[in-house]
Amino acid sequence: RQWTERICSEFYLQGDDEKRLGMKVTAYMDRNCPEVAKLQHSFISHPVAPLIDTMNTASLLPILPGLKEPEIMINLKHNLEKWTVKLIEEGGLVDEEKEDDEDRISEEDTGVDVSSVRVSETESPTEMPSLYANSREEEYI
Repeated sequence: RQWTERICSEFYLQGDDEKRLGMKVTAYMDRNCPEVAKLQHSFISHPVAPLIDTMNTASLLPILPGLKEPEIMINLKHNLEKWTVKLIEEGGLVDEEKEDDEDRISEEDTGVDVSSVRVSETESPTEMPSLYANSREEEYI
């Protein structure tokens, strides 16, 4: 929660500057319209989960004794679930159709299909879909 508060403080300062300069305030940066749960859910779902998933698929994450998967994967799932619940409570969960549109836009921008990346329970960390692997396969087909 400490890092969430720090990033929000930084974002709000930027939003204050944008307002002062007469600019449109960037999403998530308006202290008068906080969307912390939405920000965290989006941040975890888009840059963090694909990055951690790719590292996991490449066997770059250690699995501690007594665990079936890397501790960071466990924490990632826990945090995503926590922010998803908070987002639902706030009535801010994006419907699947809109989320699919956002994924399509992201794919058009990056050439990567992000809809295949999901944080899910698996027996083997290498069984998780990989954003990197999916994009690499498409390049060579």
